[in-house]
Amino acid sequence: GLGPVNETHTKYFNKLGASIINSEPKYDVRFDTGQPHGEALNYVSEEFGFKKIELVDSFYVDMDGENVKTELWYGVNREGNESYLTADVQPDGSSKYAKTLYRYTTEEKFNPDNPVTKEETMAFFINAQVEWVFRQETRKKERLGKAYKYPVIHVQDGQMAPFIAA
Repeated sequence: GLGPVNETHTKYFNKLGASIINSEPKYDVRFDTGQPHGEALNYVSEEFGFKKIELVDSFYVDMDGENVKTELWYGVNREGNESYLTADVQPDGSSKYAKTLYRYTTEEKFNPDNPVTKEETMAFFINAQVEWVFRQETRKKERLGKAYKYPVIHVQDGQMAPFIAA
């Protein structure tokens, strides 16, 4: 999967002297464990490898005219890689776009466990990531002044064009 690939690339690029920070969705529920109603995702576990994660920022992103509260969580995984996890928070405290890992609603089938499509989920994460990168780099530039170096931003292939467009 992309998670282990991302983790391995980051580990070895950091060993070469790069400064790589991962960003990924913070889903609530997974369905790959055989539980019929899913199982809560626990990022602070042996499987995911975070010793702890902490809320470090929140902001709003526009989703078709709707301001969606976004939370950014930070942790360091077992490989020493820094990661930011992104989730939406709906007015009732639930998640809409980061509710379920995979199992998206499609044109053919509505999924009550995950009422949004893959495209809607990816649009949220791309919008949230663009806002996050802008916020992070603005702070960094203000802090470093003339010593600031522009970042190299790498996104997965299917998200490259939407990320640039946003």
